[in-house]
Amino acid sequence: VRTGAVFEREMLFTHSYLTSVFLPLRRPADGVRAISRSSGKVSMELTAGSLPDAKTGHFMPVPLPYGSKARLILLTLNSRAVKTRSREIELEASFTAFARDLGHSTCHKSMVRLREQMRRMSVLTMRLAKKGGDSVEVFNAPLFEEFVATYSKNPAQQLLFPDRVSFSKKYVDSLFRHATPIAKDQLSAIQDS
Repeated sequence: VRTGAVFEREMLFTHSYLTSVFLPLRRPADGVRAISRSSGKVSMELTAGSLPDAKTGHFMPVPLPYGSKARLILLTLNSRAVKTRSREIELEASFTAFARDLGHSTCHKSMVRLREQMRRMSVLTMRLAKKGGDSVEVFNAPLFEEFVATYSKNPAQQLLFPDRVSFSKKYVDSLFRHATPIAKDQLSAIQDS
């Protein structure tokens, strides 16, 4: 929307460290439960988590998130936290509504992939570090401290989409200190790259 000589854009927010290092672009090899990467003064380590099985209640390993869908989910949730100044994020009444808000396709195949990346993100532990002079600032915590999701009535399916998520206090405090804006229209143009 143009207002005089000023363009008004919807802004999304990411952690400034995640502009240097980011979630894996491609699916990590089977069995890989942690990855580490560095760029300049910033380092990141990701560790996969586990979710309770619907039948047994035992925790089962969940692989690491990857790709543009995982990055888009994190960017969207980060933005909601920054804009509301809250670590608790209420999600849409349906997964389809959430996908539409992301600007994502709602065909069955795309929705299955998006749901799987959300599941992987929900139990991710992230470590971020930035060197500066003779010191280093380190964030080390699970991404989400809590989330609420329902099991499907279909035993072949796993957890459904969460109703709400709560970022860990450590993560959201770091995010608030290091929030970096990104124009949503520019992101849409490169969301699949």
